[in-house]
Amino acid sequence: MSTVASLVVGRDGSTSKDKSSNGVSSDADRKAFLARRRKVDCILIGGNTARHEPYKQSPVPVSYTHLTLPTILLV
Repeated sequence: MSTVASLVVGRDGSTSKDKSSNGVSSDADRKAFLARRRKVDCILIGGNTARHEPYKQSPVPVSYTHLTLPTILLV
């Protein structure tokens, strides 16, 4: 079994613009990403990605995860 990871990062270090990766990725980025995605059995994405990107159209199963940070009470 192997794992493939993809991350788009803008010149300023951002991973999204207006809640979408389209603003920080080029046509070449998307073409390479979609080519890798066609070869996988499952996609794991984060919660914000699940909320803001069109993964409902995915040809393979999608699983998502999210991180809930503990609440810190300052007294």
